[in-house]
Amino acid sequence: MYPPLISEQYIDAGSQRLYAIGIFVLIQAVKLYELFQIHYENKLDMELAFAFKYMVIEGLYLFLLPVFRIPWLTFTPATTVILIIGCSITTIALSAASTFPLAATLSAIGRALYDRELSITEHRVRAKDVVHGSDHISGRHVVHILPESTAKLNPYGDVFCLDRTTSTPAYVPMRLNATEPGAVQLYHVNFDDSSYELLNFTKRELRKWTEFVSSESVGSAEAGARAQNSKIYDIKLPLSKPGLYRLAKVSDTANLNVKIHPADVVLSYCPSAAIRGGTSPSNSAGLAQDRCIGALETPELVIDGVPPLRIKYSRSIQGRDLMFAVQSIQPDRFSSPLLQGRLPRDGKVWHAGETLEWANAEKVKISLDTALNQVGRWAYMIDEVEDGLGNLVNYSKIFENKDREESPLLAKKGLNYGFLVHPRPSIRYVSCDPEKPVNLAKGKAANVPLQLSGTLDEGPYQVLLQYQPLDESDEDGDTGKVVAAPRQLELNMRNGMERLRIDKPGTYTIQSVKGKFCDGDVLESASCLALTPAEPTVSVKFEDIEDKCVGSIGVTADLTLTGTPPFRLQYQVITNRQHVKTEYLTIENTRHQLQFRPEKAGHYTYEFYMLSDNLYQNIQLDRSQFRTEQTVKVLATAGFAPRSLSSRCCTGDSAELDVDLHGTGPFTLTYETVHGNKRTQHVIPDITGERYRLTTPPLTKGGTYVVALLSVEDGNGCRRALSEADAHVEVRRQRPAAQFGAIDGRMNVKGLMGQKVQIPLRLTGEAPWSITYVHKNASGGAESSTTVMKHRPNGEYITVSDEGLYEITDVRDAYCPGDSTASSKSAFEVSWFDRPSLELVASERLAFKEARYAVSKDVCEGEEDALEIALYGAPPFSVLYEREYIPSPGESGSSSSLLSTTSGSKPVKFDLQAATKYANIQMETSKYGRYRYTLRGVSDSVYEDKSLLAAFEPVVVEQTVHRRPEASFVNPGTTYRSCWKAEVEDSSIEPIKLRFSGVAPFAVTLEVKHENEGQSETVTISNIREKVYSLRSIYAGLGLGKHVITIAHVRDGRGCTRSKQEHVTVMVADVATIVASSPREDYCVGERVSFVLTGVPPFEVEYEFNGKRQRATTHSPFSRLASSAGNFTITSVKDSASTCKVNLSEKLTKVIHEVPTVKVSEGTSIVSDIHEGDRAEIVFTLEGAAPFAFTYTRSERAGHNKYRVVETHTVTDVYEDSYSIFTSMEGVYEAISIEDRYCRARIGS
Repeated sequence: MYPPLISEQYIDAGSQRLYAIGIFVLIQAVKLYELFQIHYENKLDMELAFAFKYMVIEGLYLFLLPVFRIPWLTFTPATTVILIIGCSITTIALSAASTFPLAATLSAIGRALYDRELSITEHRVRAKDVVHGSDHISGRHVVHILPESTAKLNPYGDVFCLDRTTSTPAYVPMRLNATEPGAVQLYHVNFDDSSYELLNFTKRELRKWTEFVSSESVGSAEAGARAQNSKIYDIKLPLSKPGLYRLAKVSDTANLNVKIHPADVVLSYCPSAAIRGGTSPSNSAGLAQDRCIGALETPELVIDGVPPLRIKYSRSIQGRDLMFAVQSIQPDRFSSPLLQGRLPRDGKVWHAGETLEWANAEKVKISLDTALNQVGRWAYMIDEVEDGLGNLVNYSKIFENKDREESPLLAKKGLNYGFLVHPRPSIRYVSCDPEKPVNLAKGKAANVPLQLSGTLDEGPYQVLLQYQPLDESDEDGDTGKVVAAPRQLELNMRNGMERLRIDKPGTYTIQSVKGKFCDGDVLESASCLALTPAEPTVSVKFEDIEDKCVGSIGVTADLTLTGTPPFRLQYQVITNRQHVKTEYLTIENTRHQLQFRPEKAGHYTYEFYMLSDNLYQNIQLDRSQFRTEQTVKVLATAGFAPRSLSSRCCTGDSAELDVDLHGTGPFTLTYETVHGNKRTQHVIPDITGERYRLTTPPLTKGGTYVVALLSVEDGNGCRRALSEADAHVEVRRQRPAAQFGAIDGRMNVKGLMGQKVQIPLRLTGEAPWSITYVHKNASGGAESSTTVMKHRPNGEYITVSDEGLYEITDVRDAYCPGDSTASSKSAFEVSWFDRPSLELVASERLAFKEARYAVSKDVCEGEEDALEIALYGAPPFSVLYEREYIPSPGESGSSSSLLSTTSGSKPVKFDLQAATKYANIQMETSKYGRYRYTLRGVSDSVYEDKSLLAAFEPVVVEQTVHRRPEASFVNPGTTYRSCWKAEVEDSSIEPIKLRFSGVAPFAVTLEVKHENEGQSETVTISNIREKVYSLRSIYAGLGLGKHVITIAHVRDGRGCTRSKQEHVTVMVADVATIVASSPREDYCVGERVSFVLTGVPPFEVEYEFNGKRQRATTHSPFSRLASSAGNFTITSVKDSASTCKVNLSEKLTKVIHEVPTVKVSEGTSIVSDIHEGDRAEIVFTLEGAAPFAFTYTRSERAGHNKYRVVETHTVTDVYEDSYSIFTSMEGVYEAISIEDRYCRARIGS
């Protein structure tokens, strides 16, 4: 990196950088100043030179800056070029005032910051500094009306009371206005005997209790204005005795009596309340804070104060608060004016001879009898108490930050009272009573459960029982004799389910239960009987079972038992003296018969060896006494297999049943079928094997068939009758059926095309069902068959997605095939709602090229156009369409076919919402080119799903938007010069050239503004076929002066138009002349004296002001601010078109007069204090040329430092230099305007 061109020994790098930036900022400041001068003096023809000048200066500066190699400011060539281009663009934009609003904005800012203009003396002054309303209107007069001195006790109407617990007095205010207090005398009337005494307060005492009150706090705005200079005092008088107080005498510091407003203050002791706890004989808890449920509590409220009293108290049970209010609390036979309402806040409340005993505080007691019917914490709290005078003591706010329910401080003050209500326990035997005694085995004990209702917190519980023994010789409890006196037992329990251990027979009776806080209740069962039964015994009697055909086929054992059921008897069966089988038998009764029937022949031994009952277990028996033997020959038997005992079949089918056979084959089996009252026997011979499948004849009637085995005959010819279980066959009376269910009472439904429809099914039979249905399409074409499985008789559906007729052709349930053709509901029709559709509404603007492709009539850029479409379906509709912009390569305006166009931009999607049958799509015309509108689909209130629009065939509409024509001046902003009354075809007159683009012929409308006349006119030139047109005819209608010609709009051969705001200026010159803008001869200081100049600017004007000659170079109009009074005369004028200087033979002279002045009270502020009925004089001093007219106002105070004008008066035809008015109204009097013969001034002007 190279060092800076200027060595840092002379100037460091930072300073060099600062100087370089400072030079660039200076260039910009000078540039903005010159730009401001150009626009301020309306030198628009200098804008081009300005732009070129600063483009060169800024370009050279930025080009040479890198040569100095200043750090951070050494730019690359590319950066330098970019900076030069940026500065040049900025300069051009600033100079183009007619097309770029920034210049005008800067000019306006400049005028606001530099608001100075030339005066008649050729000095720049501010217009607002020349004439200021406050320099010509000054002074004010304030009139105050002094108020009357009054005194009033308790001006706010408050209530006061004395605290019994302290000696603090009550401070009762007295308001005194317009004077200072000197002495106060009060009446104090005793409540008991109505006697009174006088209380005197001296000035020295009153000074300690006096407080000054500002006038803003006296109430209304009117009172505040009246008391602005009044002295208002509040004296807080300390009163320490109860009684009635009234002002007797009040005097001020001058010992003058003050007017007293009658007002009485009744001062009593503050109301108070306390709550005391009660005692209840039904409470057995024994603790002061604990109670038992069901008890009666009688807390007592004690209220002290002036009746009638009002109290609010709260009762909380387990945190749930309930508030109570008691009104009109008073002693018996009490009489008081307070019973009719509160005392009046103003005026007297007592007159001599009347009693005041009603104002004494009374103590009243109220008992609150409450049944304790809910367990938990109970708390009573006093919230507030109020006496008849309105004194309110709110305890809830005083102690709001404390735990009011359990606060010891509140309890000490008697403001709360609480206790805990406990539940009463109860106890009973769960599973023992005299009718259901407890049986004890000899030497054993039993645990009898006790049910105790209570919690651990309420325990431990003390249970007292009585034990009555039984006579040991008769332990069954029926006729026992008492052998000993009853004994008392005590049991301590902690939880709700403990057991009482019983090891001796007798009666155990619960006498009482007691918890930690409350006595409990003994519920039934309250007694338990315990017995000790004898050990169980059994006797057995064996008897053989004989058959006439085969002999012994088994043995019967008759069992007789004693003991406590149930019994458990264990025995063994020994086959052929070697196979041992051990069995046991549970017997619920004391007698039982057991049969042994072996299925196979052989030698069998039966012996019983062990007995148990409910109390005694495993008592060994003598096997020799309980044993028998026999040799058995087996008789044939037959029975149905367990799974064949119950079965089902359909009407007309045969049932198949499995039969198990035992004995010596072959067998002959006899059975019968029973249906209703009809029995049919059947014989099956020569059955071999132990399992045979029996097939019944066809069962043709519905219902239950009973198949009974009657007898079986074995191979030995022994026939045996059978009594085995019968088989039951359930024959279906009705075959399964299937039908479609109705939807809204119809066997058809309409749905949305493409969506699925559920057709309900109604099924009869046994689940599951197999259903086959066919579908016939709407056109009667091909059919398709489908089979589905269903598992519920109701609530099943067939889901379909095709339109047509659906018929059920076959149905089967779990057992039988069914019939679907017998029902009229075996067919269901499904159809679709018509899809919404749209079409283009035919019009002259649409040309249909194909069925779904049309071309709309061409429009011009910016014109409004719409495409009308017709919608069919259920409104409201939603139309989806796309708009695609295709840039036009030229201005031919021809529309390409749908297939040949190429997309120029990404399509923009729209969703048009329409509520009626017809809708309009707004066509895009803001940019020229070709547009393609593709209608993608439509949805309505039925077809709301946008995904269903895929099947819609798009509709395409194309439209060409033509570019609007252009018209501009070849040299915009140029000033053309012409002479007055010159020929149009004069070659010396330069034509105004116009450039057109578009399709010829053109018609252009020009707006010509005649600045001298302040009027405008329009000129239309038609049938222009040249692209560049020379305009000369415009000069013919121009008079002297400056004319601004602006292109209003242009129309081309297609009928398209465009508005334009380019302009040129035409100066029509003549010999320079000057005329006054107004025929007025007299002006005032601060006004502008203006003249109109004709000729070629700039002009040189010479004039005299008060004998001093001045020369000014100006443009038209020539205007100067009259900064002082005198005579202003124009002497000569010259323009820049010639060197002719016109000396005016008739001088243009204007007389400038001074602005008049009005002063109130010689321009000062005067305050006059008057009494009511007096008047004050207000003097207005006038300066100027008579006659005068002036306006003044009267204002009143409307708040702090705020005044409101209430009156405005105007005085006219005053020929003297002073004027006086007399007033008795309070307020501020000020002048707001003054006018003399020539001029006027106002406040704010």
